[in-house]
Amino acid sequence: MPSINSMMTGLSGLLNSTRRLEVTGNNIANVNTTAFKANRAHFVPLYGSANGTSAIMTQSGLGPLPGGIGMGSIFTGMSRNWNQGPIAATGIATDMAIDGTGFFVVANGSGVRYTRDGTFFLDGAGNLVTRNGLFVQGWPVDPNGSIIQNGLAPINIPLGSLSIAAATSAVAIGGNLNANGIVATQGSQHLSQILYLDAALTQPAVGDEDLMVTTLYVDDGTGSPLVAFDPADPNRTITLSGITKGGKPVPAQTFAISATAVPGSIAFGTTLNDFAAFVAASLGLDDTTVNGQSLGGGASIVNGQLVITGNEGTVQDLTLEQANITVGGAAAGMTNPFEFTKVRSSDGESVRTTIAVYDALGAATMLDLTFVLESRDADGSTTWQLLIESNDPSVLPRAILVENIQFNGVGALLGPTSISLSVPQGTPPASGPGTGITIDLASALGPLRALASTSAISSVANDGAPPGTLTTFAVDPAGQVIGGFTNGLTRVLGQLALARFGNNDGLLELGDNQFGATDRSGDAMVGAAGTLGLGRVMNGALEQANVELSQEFVDMVQATTGFSAASRVVTTADEMIRNLLAMGR
Repeated sequence: MPSINSMMTGLSGLLNSTRRLEVTGNNIANVNTTAFKANRAHFVPLYGSANGTSAIMTQSGLGPLPGGIGMGSIFTGMSRNWNQGPIAATGIATDMAIDGTGFFVVANGSGVRYTRDGTFFLDGAGNLVTRNGLFVQGWPVDPNGSIIQNGLAPINIPLGSLSIAAATSAVAIGGNLNANGIVATQGSQHLSQILYLDAALTQPAVGDEDLMVTTLYVDDGTGSPLVAFDPADPNRTITLSGITKGGKPVPAQTFAISATAVPGSIAFGTTLNDFAAFVAASLGLDDTTVNGQSLGGGASIVNGQLVITGNEGTVQDLTLEQANITVGGAAAGMTNPFEFTKVRSSDGESVRTTIAVYDALGAATMLDLTFVLESRDADGSTTWQLLIESNDPSVLPRAILVENIQFNGVGALLGPTSISLSVPQGTPPASGPGTGITIDLASALGPLRALASTSAISSVANDGAPPGTLTTFAVDPAGQVIGGFTNGLTRVLGQLALARFGNNDGLLELGDNQFGATDRSGDAMVGAAGTLGLGRVMNGALEQANVELSQEFVDMVQATTGFSAASRVVTTADEMIRNLLAMGR
């Protein structure tokens, strides 16, 4: 006999086929949704009716089997396919994908959410945010760029507003010194006209006369005296400017004729000997003997003349004119009291390079490194003198260090392989130690050699940098945000946090491709990518939906077929009931 149950069974088939089609349609609709995870509908049989036992007997004679006709099926919920979706490159720095297990952690004032959708943006304050404005969470860094894992905070990438510099601690010098060059024997030499103590021009100055009380004279060219230095002139200063060494200008510096320091002057003194010592220090003239070798430079008063002897080496040759030494504040004395005659030029194979040394604020000091060939032995081994000078006009003396460098007969460096020095911060003020650096002459990037070819040296490495502005960034597989600055430096700006759960199916869907933790999912386990079983971060890429269209098409066919078959059950049961009713008429 036909029953209502058969119609209800068919109805459950209609409803569940419809529900399955809805799930399939939702999967297909989200095939282009970033990091979407396909859903699967679950159904179970509805309880059986209590209509007695089955009449089917078992062959073993155990009696009737328990039986019951079901009442169709019921939809019990959905589960997600949490398998990895394909990862597609986008080339956009703010796009990120997780390759493996885990979720990005995002938050706002109302709570924490989790998502695998890495479509992020930068807001006006440089914060990394989702499309609906939630802040991407991670760990900040300390001033040294070390990650501080002490509570989550928004990831901030302040493009255009963050600047950093790096103090120089090591510089590497490489290249070649011409072992067949001319051995240096002399430096250039300039002689001034004679300064006299008397108007009769008979007593040359000896150098220790006090210029505060002594008048000095020079011959005007006809045998008549001219007052060169008049002690009655107040506030006298002597400035060196426009002097060149091997064609390179020497920084201008000023000497005050005074017993005490004078603002604006780098040095002071009361005698010509004091001034001569200032000239030697300002021009980087050095006669320090190292292992029997000396550059022979210096300045002194000899028979009333200022004698300036340059360092050996052609790149140390001095160019000095009368106008390069100027007396300021002169009233009765001469503005240019020194008229020089160049009596010889510097000789010797030499080469110079200039390097930049940076302090912690990124301020640069330029150093000149000059190598001069001092000797060559019969086996071809050579000895060179290295002079390091500062181009900072506030540094006195200009020469910082002199070192003896030796090479064997095949041009290999014997030593020293490195040189340590302190770069002065200026005189005045001599307010503390300068920047300490090491100059590496045997770097693997290109060691210094002495071969029979043209001299050419340069810096091959420098770990310092001037101030630079943050302009680019990238994220490494561990989730660390690496900033790129205009000065070539890179710094860690922060690290993204990832989270995982014991039961992903227990997560609560909150919309916008985001989820919330529940009792069923368990608490979030937060860590860095690559730890706690978490996947790695892929920068400039997005995870695609893991919807398999071919499977969805099959499910859609099954849903429509099931719907059609269930509808036949309903119509058949209806027809049977109508036929039964017709029998009673």
